[in-house]
Amino acid sequence: MEYFASLLADDDDNNCGDTTLHNGKLCVFGEPSSPVMALLCAGYPDDHTVFLPFAKALSESKGKGNILVGVMCIPGYDDRPEDDLPWQNHPRKGFSFDETAKAVREAAKALRGVSTHKNPELVGIFHDFGVVPGSIWAKQLEQEAKDNPSVPLKPNKMIFFDVLPQCKGDKTGPTLHQTLYYTYMLVFAFGSLLQTYVSRYLAVAFVYPIFMLLSIIGILPLYEFDYKLDEFNYKFFSDGGLLRSVHMMYMYRLVIVESWSKKTRAVITLHENWKAMPILYLYGKKKRSMFHTDASLAMLEREETEKQSLSRVIGIEGAGHWFYVPEQKLEECCKYVADFILAENTFVATS
Repeated sequence: MEYFASLLADDDDNNCGDTTLHNGKLCVFGEPSSPVMALLCAGYPDDHTVFLPFAKALSESKGKGNILVGVMCIPGYDDRPEDDLPWQNHPRKGFSFDETAKAVREAAKALRGVSTHKNPELVGIFHDFGVVPGSIWAKQLEQEAKDNPSVPLKPNKMIFFDVLPQCKGDKTGPTLHQTLYYTYMLVFAFGSLLQTYVSRYLAVAFVYPIFMLLSIIGILPLYEFDYKLDEFNYKFFSDGGLLRSVHMMYMYRLVIVESWSKKTRAVITLHENWKAMPILYLYGKKKRSMFHTDASLAMLEREETEKQSLSRVIGIEGAGHWFYVPEQKLEECCKYVADFILAENTFVATS
């Protein structure tokens, strides 16, 4: 499946260029001559739009001549009737983990096609379920680089927003408290099975009464203010929003169903060489439950305190799951990200 390509055009509505071919779209901000490229991908239930304000702000960050920023979305999450690709035209069952990781790889190629710099650095920035294809992509390229050190478009740094894949040595798993708050994931996974093999309308009728009940009794990981964002409400309460949302739940089905496989669990862990590919993990502290294990968080924090790599962890006070949007902490988040991107990695020579 070829997902992205490299045709740049202007878009006056969102002030970004669009790189488009077949099923994919890449919104591009910034100067093509920049020595740094950043590739962004959000998760459920977001397409490109949620990341656009942050992408524009990041592209204007001063440092090494600004940053060239591209925004993709998880395959099947976009709705583009203007391109003859309404959301209903995506495969009903969604895409596999490998296909989502391939989409990231092709998006990186498209962003490189926009760049005019001779040898730009590449940074991956992933939120929510975007971390799944992002982490698979990083691990694949890390492995390929062992056989070919000059493998093209291997990320120099990785940034995860609010969801942290487990470290390789972390055998702990979620706590009982986290498992309780993750109940909605099972509901969404079953909803995805219903919409795939039975009926989208039945999936909506099953998922949302239970979701509302969980919200009323307070067994959801996020507080209400995260669900009141303009972008979030638009998706769910526009025409067809609920039907589209159950279509996008295929990632929950993949994670729940395939998580029984030890091989799959190994695939969506973090890459190993944090000196060569350091990690910034940003997360909002104002949530009922976090999307990381304490053990993996501690391992990453130790990297910074013991100066083992450029990796760092930053918890943002008063922020929720979508801390990078204008209604929450866009400017603060942008500063953390730009500082990390522009920081010199002095550990890479020893990796």
